[in-house]
Amino acid sequence: MTDDNTSFRDDGTWQSFTPTVAFGSRDENQSTSSKTGGYRIIGNHCDWWATCNMIFKGTSTGPMTMTGLPQPALGGALFGVTVANATGINTDGQPLHALLSTDTVSFFKNQNTGEPTNVVTDEDVENAASFSLTGWYQIEDND
Repeated sequence: MTDDNTSFRDDGTWQSFTPTVAFGSRDENQSTSSKTGGYRIIGNHCDWWATCNMIFKGTSTGPMTMTGLPQPALGGALFGVTVANATGINTDGQPLHALLSTDTVSFFKNQNTGEPTNVVTDEDVENAASFSLTGWYQIEDND
């Protein structure tokens, strides 16, 4: 557990968090019908899920990211994210992929194998886009 501005339970109890979706690290004029997330921490392991339903993606431009996870991932390692559902995001006919690094989820399109290089940007996302994600990652051991 931490003693900073936020208290985290590490007994496996599910807690809530609010994810933030941004384009180029900004979310100007964005409107959502819902942004919800949940997490549980057991030891140095964090399970999490997040859902975002946009009404208007806003006026920001650049790569699409999601932040707001309760604690950063261990050592800046990359952790795979499962995209459970996505609509309104153009991926050139390929599955949408996502990776977590530190405290940011990045989205990639048209990528079947290899190092992710084709980022999803505001130009790929419709105003009424939505997605659901789930994953896990390791966190710093606070003991």
